[in-house]
Amino acid sequence: MPAGFLRCAMVALAFGFAPAIGAGPALAMGTDSLSAPNADDNYREAVQLIEAKRYRPAIGLLEKVLREKPRHADALNYIGYSHRQIKDYDLAVRYYNRALEIDPNHRGANEYLGEAYLETGKLDLAEARLAHLNTVCGMECKEYKELAAAVASYRAGRRPPQSSRAW
Repeated sequence: MPAGFLRCAMVALAFGFAPAIGAGPALAMGTDSLSAPNADDNYREAVQLIEAKRYRPAIGLLEKVLREKPRHADALNYIGYSHRQIKDYDLAVRYYNRALEIDPNHRGANEYLGEAYLETGKLDLAEARLAHLNTVCGMECKEYKELAAAVASYRAGRRPPQSSRAW
């Protein structure tokens, strides 16, 4: 080996550049184009899948996010949302509650949990989420308005039919 190469190699080792020697251009430049997607990449892709209404693959990606970041309240919220969209209400509620354990004031999880309660006939629990949203962000925030509209719609559509008989 030429002496110049050995000197360069020793300098590289001294300054911590050992992985760059013989590793190819991608690693030498500091970009690892061969690495697996990280939690942030998986989260972004999952959100895109949810927007495309592809809930089951989104759940798989969000579960990967949680393996790397188990306290990711947004990922928990979106897993809950995805389960709710496929009508798996028990899991949806479980994930929303996990998100709220991490961040009790998570506006999205509060709204979506309230909507899940409405979809399962639990108006009182939905109203509790609405009251909590009022304390978190007031009546003017988007999440409060959307849950309030859902509660109003539920009430309008779920009134008992009027009977001509007196009970």
